[in-house]
Amino acid sequence: MAYLGYDDVKDYIGNPYETPEEERLSNYDSKMHQPEPTLVYMGVDEASVPPPHNAPGREIAEKYPGEVYFAIDITPGNQAEKYQAKATEVVERAKAKGLNFLNVRIGVNLSLDEAPLVAMARSFIDWNLRNVVCLIIVSSF
Repeated sequence: MAYLGYDDVKDYIGNPYETPEEERLSNYDSKMHQPEPTLVYMGVDEASVPPPHNAPGREIAEKYPGEVYFAIDITPGNQAEKYQAKATEVVERAKAKGLNFLNVRIGVNLSLDEAPLVAMARSFIDWNLRNVVCLIIVSSF
């Protein structure tokens, strides 16, 4: 299993902390909206504290030391039109580094540390693909 860093995907996902939430909500137009890439927070490995990295959210990361993990869907066909080319670029750059993308449904041999991460990431990303709108949140409006 290979891990991509923020530098590998930053052109694809941009800076998720760039626009304040209030501004994002006030500018939202459901008729023009193209869903952003699915990025799922997986947790922090407190046993591994990497050196400081100048990336979005650095201030938050300094409060909670450890290696932070996110899962991201870079399948071009799962993306809104405006993100498909960038997703393809991420895939091609990863392949150029010698990385492969496997179907993890069956027949993949993962370590005891990797298997739960992959299972959780796959289920969260799948849920987000199938449930574009959370009915619990929508019902509160």
